[in-house]
Amino acid sequence: MSKLKVAVLGAGYWGLLQIPSWQAAGAEVTAIWNRTYEKAVSAAERFRIRQVYKNPEELFEKAEFDIIDIITTPESHFDLVLMAAKYKKPVICQKPMATTMEDSVKMVEVCREAGVWFAVHENFRYRDAWKTIKKITDSGILGKIFRAEITLCSASIDGLVYEPTLATMDHMALRDMGPHVFDLTRLLFGEAETIFCRQLPSHPENSVMDTAVALLEMKNGILVKCEICNDKQPSAFISGEKGALVFDSENYIRVKSKEGIKQYESPVHQRPEYIKEENWKNHSGDGILSIRTCNEDLMNAYLAGRPAPTDGAYSLKTAELVYRAIASADDGAVRRV
Repeated sequence: MSKLKVAVLGAGYWGLLQIPSWQAAGAEVTAIWNRTYEKAVSAAERFRIRQVYKNPEELFEKAEFDIIDIITTPESHFDLVLMAAKYKKPVICQKPMATTMEDSVKMVEVCREAGVWFAVHENFRYRDAWKTIKKITDSGILGKIFRAEITLCSASIDGLVYEPTLATMDHMALRDMGPHVFDLTRLLFGEAETIFCRQLPSHPENSVMDTAVALLEMKNGILVKCEICNDKQPSAFISGEKGALVFDSENYIRVKSKEGIKQYESPVHQRPEYIKEENWKNHSGDGILSIRTCNEDLMNAYLAGRPAPTDGAYSLKTAELVYRAIASADDGAVRRV
């Protein structure tokens, strides 16, 4: 196989970032479908995609590809993943996996029964800062970790212009950014035992729940506060018996331990030509480039015949945290995981 051939379902905002990221990762995007056909044609012309289809079933039947990437709205993920399983095609799905926990479970079960390789795209764990934080926590320099805080940004009012589906999404912060913050929590601290969550809208003129705070008690005893809001930059604090880590809004990581204070500098990235300056600013260079890095890792896992780090079974546990958080936010009760 000279190049991995990828077919894409979706030519919306994220599709136009995913497609060039696949190409930059060394894959060939061979086919595309979008609900609005004209958008698919425009994307095909822009990225030199040879095959454009008017419905997804026709793409599965006729297109030449190795793996399919579903980059559509969440409510369409269930049917499209099941369609991939029907045609025995390896599939990558954007987060959130589905709009209900039951659909998420069904998607994984159907792919497993069909022998179909299935992964969820989760790019935050590939950002420079979180990769560095993972190395630090794994190194043992902090000693036994007691508690941690992780903050991620939800879409701002201005940001909803780029992603209008978020403006009407119930439990928006949890559904949209919950998969990211809970994946990072699991990556750094293991599995959760309980979760308690509260949420609120931060703008009186918009009732969308764009702010959520969750407290997780991990099975190893670590307490983790996960915050999703639009008025703070991504950050983290991790406290251990031998020291503490701070990841601040200036994108610096500092570790204070018995050995002194060590600062980890953030890499400076240059915008690649395939990314518009507007997108580069909106998501930061690190955020945009993590899409490519994630695609590379998924591609390498598939080509090597091994499960992806965020395969269906793994991602179900992240989805469970999202839906337990939603249930807790609705009734104010602590949920066991």
